[in-house]
Amino acid sequence: MIRELKHIAPHIAHGLTCNLMGEFDAKKDAPLVFKVTGIDQRFIEIDNGAHHYEIESEEFFPLLRPMSDLFENIVHNGEIVCVAKVIKEDAFVLHELYYDLSFKQNALILRSLGEVMDFDKLSELPFFVVEILFKYHFDVFGLIEKGLAQPLKT
Repeated sequence: MIRELKHIAPHIAHGLTCNLMGEFDAKKDAPLVFKVTGIDQRFIEIDNGAHHYEIESEEFFPLLRPMSDLFENIVHNGEIVCVAKVIKEDAFVLHELYYDLSFKQNALILRSLGEVMDFDKLSELPFFVVEILFKYHFDVFGLIEKGLAQPLKT
């Protein structure tokens, strides 16, 4: 598998960050982190406040959360949140507001989140669940285990 535009684009609207191959911050003893500000088929625009670069897409590694963090408390934009609880609460609210979201769909959501993510079945999840997973930068395409992304540590 190669990393494609379709794997990265949904995360950009939610403030995707990345590491550059070989870039290291000696003061923090950690890789330099950049925000992805733009993307096209070949180049990625990144910025860390001090520098703005346009690089080839093979040179960067998106920082994504492993699906195993779904039930853990994570820090996102300075807030501590459990994403599985957010999804469960949103599913309940949607069911109360829109009767077309059936109990069967709610059961599918919770069962899918309780198991290892089956990336081929992503399209079976309601859109709001997929959008939440992208918002919190979960690795819904399995890029980390394929060496195409790095785990986001909080």
